This record gives sequence, structure tokens and C-alpha cells, in this order.
Amino acid sequence: MTEMSKRERVMAAIKGEPVDRVPVSFYEHNHKAERSSDTLFPHLLEQNRKFDWDFIKIQCRASCYGEAWGCEYRWDPERGPILKDYIIKNADDLKKIKRLNPAEGVFGDQIRVVKLLGKALKGSTP
Repeated sequence: MTEMSKRERVMAAIKGEPVDRVPVSFYEHNHKAERSSDTLFPHLLEQNRKFDWDFIKIQCRASCYGEAWGCEYRWDPERGPILKDYIIKNADDLKKIKRLNPAEGVFGDQIRVVKLLGKALKGSTP
């Protein structure tokens, strides 16, 4: 079998088709890097260039869902987000949960990471 591109390898593996080798990547929570798209994008790009992964698993920061709906966190550089206050304290607080625009706030920040990586990698790495 001839060597496959990263995209060919990953797509074939997803379909259960033969591959030249198993696609490889790595996932981590890097609390310092994942705090914003301004730090996560260059971190993921550097990791991909350093290790030449077959695909990139983009990790939302550990607190993104809580942050999106109003929980408050204190940031510890070693341990990551530490919950200070949460939005749901009783059943009536469930009314505070609102529909969010996924292109804004912490979710929009993740979309920005995807767009920046796509532009930088020009589709070479899924």
C-alpha cells in the first residue's frame, strides 16, 4: 500500500477501510493554553508541527460549558479553572438557563480556533 495523506488515512479509518497505518494524534488539557483562542491556536499549531499528528483533537477549555451559562471560575495556572460560583443552586434557577448563540462567548472562541487552524493548515490535517 502506498503512503496515504493524513486526510486520506483518517477518512479511510473512519469508514473502516484499509489504511497504510493507524492514524495518530494526542489529546491534552493544557490549562494555560486553552484559556483563550489567542493561546490555544498557537499551542495546537505548534504541537501539530512538532509531532506531525494525523488529526487534531481541539479541546474546549475544561470550564467552557459552565462559563457559557454563567458559572464563575478562578484560574489557577497549574490546576486550571476552579469553580467560584455556579448558576444552578435550586430548581427555580433552571429558569436562568437561556439558549445561547454558539458563535459567541466561549463557544465562539472555540470556533475561532477551528477557523484559524483550518486557515493555517490549509486542510492538510483533519
